Parts: sequence; C-alpha cells; structure tokens
Amino acid sequence: MKAKDAFRGIGSRELERAAQFCEQGTKFLAAVKEFVQLIMPLAPAPEVDPHRIVGVDPEDPWELVEKVYRAKAKALHPDTKVTGNEEAYKRLQAAYATLKERRRP
Repeated sequence: MKAKDAFRGIGSRELERAAQFCEQGTKFLAAVKEFVQLIMPLAPAPEVDPHRIVGVDPEDPWELVEKVYRAKAKALHPDTKVTGNEEAYKRLQAAYATLKERRRP
C-alpha cells in the first residue's frame, strides 16, 4: 500500500487536526521528559546489594567472593578492549570495597 492510498478519502481538515494532535503530543512528551530530568536528581538512588553487584550470595565463603570479583574485574577493566566498561568497573570496585569493610571485625 502506498502512502497516498493510506490517506485517500480523508479530508484536509482531518489531516490538519491529526497533525495538530501529533504536534501537541510531541510537546507533551517533551514537557514530561523535562519534568523527569528535573525530578530524577532529587530521588534517592536505589540501594543495591553489593553481593548482587559482585555476583555472589551473602552466604558464600570469602575466597569465592574474591575469585568472582577478580574474574569480573578483569573482564570489566577499562583497558580491556572487548569487554571494558569503566562505569561497571567502578561500581564493582565500590561493591567489593563495601564487602571488604563489612568483613573486618
């Protein structure tokens, strides 16, 4: 079906109203996006369990935590060209540091 055929039988007044409706929708979405961007910094960041970031259970032995951390850190390190991800690497480091602090008596 050609584009011309899709609009056949529709008057110019209806097309104009549809265009106005689309324009209003676009303006509304832009306003919502702006509102969300203003509000998001005010919302508290969700608390993420460091065990989950590292990829271990809280009951796992510390040796396994270290092993899994090292493997993930090696894969996520920014110098790794294929899988390097600086943000994820920093989150992993912070989670591991938190777990290490909790482990101390």
